[in-house]
Amino acid sequence: MALSFRILGPLEVREEGRKLTLGTGRQRALLALLLVHANELVSAERLAEELWSGQPPASAQKALQGYVSQLRRVLGSDSILTRSSGYTLAASDTDVDEFERLTRLAAEQDPHEAVLILEQALALWRGRAFEDFEYEEWAQLEIARLEELRLAAVEQRIEAELQLGRHALLVPQLETLVANYAMREQLRGQLMVALYRSGRHADALEVYRRGRQALRDQLGLEPSPFLAELERQILAHDPKLAAPAHTRRFVDQRPRRRWLVVGAAAAAISAAAIVVALGGGASHRLLPNSVVRVDPRTLKASEVAQVGDAPDLVITSGGYLWVTNDILRDTASSAIRNNGDHTLVRVDPATGKTVVVGGGLSPCGIGADPSGDVWVANCFTKGSGHASNIIRVDATTLAFKATWVLPASQSFYRGVAYGGGFLWVSDPSGDIVRRIDPQTGGQEPITLAASAGALGWSDGYGDLWITDFPQGTVSRLHAATGTTATIGHVGINPASIVVDGNVGWVADWGAPQVVRFDATGVVRSRSIPLPTRAASRPSYVWNLAVGAGAVWAAFPRDKALWRIDPNTDAVTRIGLPYAPTGVAADANDVWVTVRK
Repeated sequence: MALSFRILGPLEVREEGRKLTLGTGRQRALLALLLVHANELVSAERLAEELWSGQPPASAQKALQGYVSQLRRVLGSDSILTRSSGYTLAASDTDVDEFERLTRLAAEQDPHEAVLILEQALALWRGRAFEDFEYEEWAQLEIARLEELRLAAVEQRIEAELQLGRHALLVPQLETLVANYAMREQLRGQLMVALYRSGRHADALEVYRRGRQALRDQLGLEPSPFLAELERQILAHDPKLAAPAHTRRFVDQRPRRRWLVVGAAAAAISAAAIVVALGGGASHRLLPNSVVRVDPRTLKASEVAQVGDAPDLVITSGGYLWVTNDILRDTASSAIRNNGDHTLVRVDPATGKTVVVGGGLSPCGIGADPSGDVWVANCFTKGSGHASNIIRVDATTLAFKATWVLPASQSFYRGVAYGGGFLWVSDPSGDIVRRIDPQTGGQEPITLAASAGALGWSDGYGDLWITDFPQGTVSRLHAATGTTATIGHVGINPASIVVDGNVGWVADWGAPQVVRFDATGVVRSRSIPLPTRAASRPSYVWNLAVGAGAVWAAFPRDKALWRIDPNTDAVTRIGLPYAPTGVAADANDVWVTVRK
């Protein structure tokens, strides 16, 4: 049994992408404790002492044997080995090992490669290490070690980005990090450098002054020679602190591919660099009506599986890809013809194996929750004999866990998002977002001042972002209070929306562009043009995804997937033989649905 142990966040064990049920209480804690000492012999006596906080009952050893037996049933009989007076957990695949491998690899690369690899490494963190056991005494040393490794990786990535001349973009992030880790001098020094290179010399010196005062007040220490020398260099305007003279872009480091730089177009429409990927891969061998993988580093496309006659939306959840087949948009005219094959398809990305989920579906929206379960919104047309509904699908068994009726809608699309412990579903034919309790199915309609279209959830602020397709605006719904507000314009016809930290991205159906906006307060937006090869057409960008170090936009009119660098707004075109409709991304891969 190939097991993958995930420690960087809530404890998880997965087998070929499927999350295993680990039990609760001390049984779960025992597994975590063994993971702290993975592949090492831990005495039964010590395990009992730790699990019962130094006061094990007389029955502790018997209970311990019972926990081990139960875990073996879940993980496999050879997962926990008995050795004389104790136990050894055989764990050859952990996210900690992968994190440490990636950070070592990044140290050997040039800055561009290092940033990409470190972003992959940091994306492995789903929360705090051993999040379920952060108050257990036996976990403290390992939690502290892993947190130190994480912060070192953050510093390593920031250092690489400073070498790439991204100082201005790093300032807000560094200000937050320094506020949270005031005693960490490496971060403070990096903020000083970023501010200095951004022309904010006085601010850089003020950061030093505040750090020196904090060290004196809290520890009775002076700043390290590193920070003191940095202050001297700033005061002297030392040329060594200057930004790199030439900042090379990631794509320029790839001589093995052929690139065409569209200089005239870039000068005419955008200050961002525009790069076009030419053939050079397996894309000409792709089949229509399939889901394909795009390598985020080489930008080569390779087929994964054919998935029906009208693949539309695609998401990743529970170790699988999920593709809807229903609304067949004519890629030549944008007319909607509701004659797809009305299915949801689960795809194993490792093997390409597909399973069709039946049950009379007409999927027009899809989302997932943290458990890996998939939520499918069905939009049935008038006279179909079906009521619109939303179905919860078990990612492993494909059983329908629950089905809840939704009010009738004239729209062929519903936005679906999960956040704050609730499922959110929009009704574009009205001005309503429905908050659904996933446990009871209870629905609460929330009326907006604008039309409810695509949905994007912001974990950091507990906000739901909603596009208004006809008016070109975006609204924010604060989940905790239920308050809503129309914030501002984000394009002509905003379609798909994703929010990543402090930044939101909107696909524009009405123009060949993606709009970037600040998701922290008053919306400040700017458009990122995507130079199209197609003549004026009625629709442009359909879907967006964020992952693998970039923003990805499906542009069916142009038969292209566009990669947007979130740090520079540089855009790269990846040509495809068929029209891309949906796009999904995780830390390592990008997935695109394509059709004729």
